[in-house]
Amino acid sequence: RLVCLQYKKKEKAELLALAEEGLVHDSGSLSLMELRADLLREMDRIPEAIGAYEAILSQSPRHPTALESLGRLYQFRVYDYAKAVQAYLRQIVVAGESAELHNLIGLCYEETGAYEKAEDAFCAAIAMSSEEPSFHCNLGGMYLLTAQYAKAEPEFTEALRLQPRQKRDRIRLRREFALLYSRTGRPAEAAALLEQNANAEYSYWDLCRAADIWAAAGNAQAAAVYLARWRKLATPAEGDWCVHQSVVSRLLGRRWAAKRWLRHG
Repeated sequence: RLVCLQYKKKEKAELLALAEEGLVHDSGSLSLMELRADLLREMDRIPEAIGAYEAILSQSPRHPTALESLGRLYQFRVYDYAKAVQAYLRQIVVAGESAELHNLIGLCYEETGAYEKAEDAFCAAIAMSSEEPSFHCNLGGMYLLTAQYAKAEPEFTEALRLQPRQKRDRIRLRREFALLYSRTGRPAEAAALLEQNANAEYSYWDLCRAADIWAAAGNAQAAAVYLARWRKLATPAEGDWCVHQSVVSRLLGRRWAAKRWLRHG
C-alpha cells in the first residue's frame, strides 16, 4: 500500500526497490508483483519483466492483465510471435472474446507467414467491431502483401471511410492504398492519395513518393511537378533531390542532364 500511495512521487528505480523490499516480506502479494512487473517493463528491462509476468501467472493463471502484457512483450519487444499468440489465446479463454486480441493475433500470424490464419483472425476482429478502421487496414495490408489486390481494395476503402483517429495511421493507410493503386496501374489515384497526406497531414515526403509513382509509370512531366513541390515544401537533402531529378531527366531523354544530376548529388 505504501508503494502504491507513493507511486507518483517516486522515481521508477526507487519504486522498484520498494516493491522488491515489500515482496521480501510478502512474497505472495499480487499487487506488489504487478507493480514490479510494470516497472520493469517501463524501465525497458524486458527479460526481467517477462519473468515477472510469468511469476504472476504461476500464482494466478487467470490473471488477464498479466496475460495481455506478456503477449505484447513477446509480440512487440522480443518478436516471439508463437508465445504472443499463446498468451492472447489464454487471455481469450480467461476474459472472453475481444476484437483487439483477434487483431493482435492476426498481426502475429502475418509476421510468421501464416496468412490464412491471419485472415481468419482479422475477419474475426472485424466481425466483432466493424467500425474500427485499423482492423480493415490490417486486413487490407495483408491482402496487399499477398498480392490479393481485389480483396485489399474494399478493405482500404472502408478504412478510409471510417478515418483512423491517429495521424500516423491515416498516413500509413493512404500510403498502402497508393501502393495498391500503383501496382494495379492507377498512378493518378495513387498520387492523389499521397497528395492528401501532404495537404492534410503535412507529410511532404509523400510528394516524393508520388513523383516516384509517376516516374515508374513513365510520366516524367507529372513526376517533375511533384518533385518541384517536394523540394519547396520538404527541403530535402541535396543528394536526395539530385537522384530523383536524375531519374526524371532520364525519362525525358535527357541523358547528359541525368548524369550531371547524379554527379552533382
